[in-house]
Amino acid sequence: MRQERGEPAAPGTQTDARVERTRAVVLAAARNLLLEEGWDAVTHLRVAAASGVARATVYRHWPSCADLLHDVLRREAEMSHSRPSGRLRPDLVAEADALRRQLGTPALAGVLAVLMERSLHDPELARVKRSVVAEISRVLRQCLRDGIADGDLPAALDVNLAVAQLLGPLLYRRLMSAERFNPAVVAAVVDSFLSSPVLPWKPTPKPGRRDRSEKT
Repeated sequence: MRQERGEPAAPGTQTDARVERTRAVVLAAARNLLLEEGWDAVTHLRVAAASGVARATVYRHWPSCADLLHDVLRREAEMSHSRPSGRLRPDLVAEADALRRQLGTPALAGVLAVLMERSLHDPELARVKRSVVAEISRVLRQCLRDGIADGDLPAALDVNLAVAQLLGPLLYRRLMSAERFNPAVVAAVVDSFLSSPVLPWKPTPKPGRRDRSEKT
């Protein structure tokens, strides 16, 4: 129910608003440190000093540096999404292009590259990576599932492989080849996918041999 003017706030509302403001200030400071100075600058001490929030408060909300990095990167991914319109190709292009624009920030691309490398050896950062990757691909997955439901994509489509087919070329170009590219490249990647969407793989029997599943 909407609160009328002059009506007392619900219990906890003002406290919750202050907590959210504090969290926003801390995460903004952590983001600036991350993008301006790099991965190792995001410590409780530096974030507290940059945000003006007590270090004990920072620790209370984010017990580890990995927790801070997780919320900064998840928030960054959440803010970059497009808004689906219900039309498959335009939605896929818009969402993939949102990732292109995000990766266009050199500092952020560098942060993601470091996350990929360090997550191989650090279980906490592996957890962060899984969560961030899930958020990055969330809207794209929904567009694909909607496309299946609407009959625009095959019912047997492998969504995981489809995401890899759509985002893999973009991540390769930016993170591995350090290449900047324009929206036309994104549209070409989407069109390539739509011309041959990834279906569950099934081995093709060699000539002269019958598939075992055909045997009676």
